[in-house]
Amino acid sequence: IVHAYPYGSGQDSGKPIQAVALRARPHHRLKFDPCPSARYMNILIEGASELNLTPCYQKYLASIPVQQLAPWQKKQALYNLIFTVTLSTKLKSRVYSKFQSRLLFLVYARYSAPGVVKIMSALLTTIILTPGAIVGFLLKITGLTPSAVTRLLSLFG
Repeated sequence: IVHAYPYGSGQDSGKPIQAVALRARPHHRLKFDPCPSARYMNILIEGASELNLTPCYQKYLASIPVQQLAPWQKKQALYNLIFTVTLSTKLKSRVYSKFQSRLLFLVYARYSAPGVVKIMSALLTTIILTPGAIVGFLLKITGLTPSAVTRLLSLFG
């Protein structure tokens, strides 16, 4: 629970309200916050514009760096998701997805990291996701994807 102040009131003038702030458990958190997705930031920017929030705040939102993924990386992540969810559903265990998440956590590079570090991070991420993505692709094209996974995928369009 955190104290939140109404927009435009500042801590000196507005009465605070209590709000729930969700964060990962400390042992699951990166030492830095990763960039948000472009989709998420577009939603925030559109909302700020719709609500006529101050131009300086809208400009601030627009200046926040976003995660940039190539279309093939999005496909790789989607097929890997098909595999990990299918595996978790069939085995009733999340051991593989937890292991994979831990590896991805270890190789993630922040936005401000030097170029060579970001390249190595992208390469290692690709290596980690590729086996699951291949199996996920095969599951999809053979129609062996469980119905729960198919319903989940329908949410992505």
